[in-house]
Amino acid sequence: MTRERLIASAALLLLFAAVAISTYAVFTSRWPGANDLLSRWEGARSFWVDGLNPYSDEVTERIQIEIYGRPARADEDPGPFAYPFYAVFTLLPLVWLPYAWAQAIWMTLLAFSIVALALMSMAMLRWRVGPWALAGTILFSLCFYFSARAVFLGQFAVLVAAFVAGSFLAIRSGRDGWAGVLLALSTLKPQMIFLIAPYVLMWAVVRRRWRLVVGFTASMAILVGPSYALMPSWLGDFLRQLGNYTSYTAIGSPVWIIVQHYLHLGDAAEAIVAAVTGLALIGVWAYTLRRTDWGTFQWVCGLTLIVSNLIALRTATTNYVILYPALWLTAKATVDRWQMRGQAIVIAAALALLIGVWLLFSATVVAKFEHPLVYLPLPFGLAFVFVAWRRQLIDSAGQGR
Repeated sequence: MTRERLIASAALLLLFAAVAISTYAVFTSRWPGANDLLSRWEGARSFWVDGLNPYSDEVTERIQIEIYGRPARADEDPGPFAYPFYAVFTLLPLVWLPYAWAQAIWMTLLAFSIVALALMSMAMLRWRVGPWALAGTILFSLCFYFSARAVFLGQFAVLVAAFVAGSFLAIRSGRDGWAGVLLALSTLKPQMIFLIAPYVLMWAVVRRRWRLVVGFTASMAILVGPSYALMPSWLGDFLRQLGNYTSYTAIGSPVWIIVQHYLHLGDAAEAIVAAVTGLALIGVWAYTLRRTDWGTFQWVCGLTLIVSNLIALRTATTNYVILYPALWLTAKATVDRWQMRGQAIVIAAALALLIGVWLLFSATVVAKFEHPLVYLPLPFGLAFVFVAWRRQLIDSAGQGR
């Protein structure tokens, strides 16, 4: 490692420490929260410190008492651990700390991951911008509704999105082994990558990029093997909690919102729409899988991430951070197409999104719960752009400047 890299790494570490300490002093020491983190942190703490099954009813009740001060009522989110067991490895360094400190460090990690997600999304497109544009991109990324909500809730979705973007960047850089490792790490939240992981692996097999497949397989073995050794029942316990997920989540996918919430067409209609959408995506995979250009691969990956969020049985707006690579591709294609006027369009669109989604949330929120409308603009808007502007997106993704 060069002297410059050592200095940069030390400066980054000091900045991280400063932000974490400030977050604790100003926020988490006074107002502990981040309930999405709390469920996982307490589950991991109960396992590492007390030797308890994180999926057990006893641990679930501990989580509820931490959140509500009492066991949850039937109409409240029971807050189970509900993640793959290997999430406990991620949280191991934090379970020995008071929760306020763990929350501060975790929120800082997520904020830094949001910045990394934006930078990696631009790097995979080889999109170089000036310092002011870069600063604006970082500020937008941190303040955008979906990012801010994910950080304040302590959502693993941010790490998953960063792992996926890192995997894409590693693929373009020819570091296929690392791409496989990062793709495996993204399985911490399977509902976010249930389509993109199979596609990337199929693409790698067709391209004979075996290091990616080996990296993924070996990493999954490292994650899953110790999980079974430490908790042999974890997969069944995890699937049981996952099966109960739909019983306490009020809002389904964007397709569910349109088909059931607004049109009142029922489960069968939702299943048909989701199935047709999924089959159409598989058709796109089959049609493009043997194409070798990076632009097509990146366009298909973006479309796959969009469809994942449209049809998943249950989603959350915090999961939309995984759509940022598709968002940056749309911005780059706009600038590539219209140059200076394109830059003005991107700035205007960014401000409209930044302010508009926050206003939509504020105008529709009921008892601190998001309205279904908040779920719709980003994935449906990106879906329209990716279908209608396919050629321009592919061309823009395939070139760097």
